[in-house]
Amino acid sequence: MKPVKTYFKHHLQIVSALLQNTSAPHNPESFHQLRIEIKKLAAFFKLLKFCSKDFPRKKILRPYKIIFKQAGIVRELDIAKTVVERSLPDSSLPQYTNYLEKITAKQRALFFSLLHKHKVKSFETTHKKIAPFLSGITEKKSNLYLHKMYKLMYERSGKRNVGSAKQQHNIRKLLKTISFTKKCLGLEKEEQTNKPEYALSHLLGAWHDDYVTMRYLHKAMRSAAIPPNEKHQLKIIASTLAEENKLLLKKINASKAKLHDSNEQPVFHSIYKHQ
Repeated sequence: MKPVKTYFKHHLQIVSALLQNTSAPHNPESFHQLRIEIKKLAAFFKLLKFCSKDFPRKKILRPYKIIFKQAGIVRELDIAKTVVERSLPDSSLPQYTNYLEKITAKQRALFFSLLHKHKVKSFETTHKKIAPFLSGITEKKSNLYLHKMYKLMYERSGKRNVGSAKQQHNIRKLLKTISFTKKCLGLEKEEQTNKPEYALSHLLGAWHDDYVTMRYLHKAMRSAAIPPNEKHQLKIIASTLAEENKLLLKKINASKAKLHDSNEQPVFHSIYKHQ
């Protein structure tokens, strides 16, 4: 149990530290890190709920989810800014930049407002409440849980031509959950050697960034704040991203096929071998 306890305590401390100073401005990397750490906690809580049926997962996760969602909006705006700069590095888009900065400032302010309204309990309080359930995580139950998650992943990856944003995103979230679960269980070796699922996760991440950016670009092109000359440039970028997205979807479907055709339940070595 020690590796699992150490993992949980470490990442709960990181989240608590990131949320502690609510008056400090969060840079884009801080929002990104916060979301990753909350994802790790959420994945851990799913495992804990599977192993300890009485664990009140939804109740404990609720304030984190509210903060996570709003941090995601701020993160998306940063992605949209970064992808546009990457796509057209020599462009001059002062009004679009100003437009994006205003929206970002508004959403950041809303984030801090929600952070104040939906206070996450202190590290000590949260740890004390969850600690009694940790003994429910055993090697047998953890392996059963991972095999269940892999079965679900193979089922979803079998739908190779499913292209809706929600469905693609759900597969990506499932892959992340599996990855974070294996990390918390100390299965780094299995994580590093299982390449097909991580290749698919990477492709879905690139697809998601382009998809998010296109959504914001189309919204900007409908705004009266953006002059016609800049809208023309944004249209070119959106068109380029759409073509990139089509190619990515082909690669994603090929990667799904490769992953699904392997369809092998991995053998997990002893989770507690280092105790």
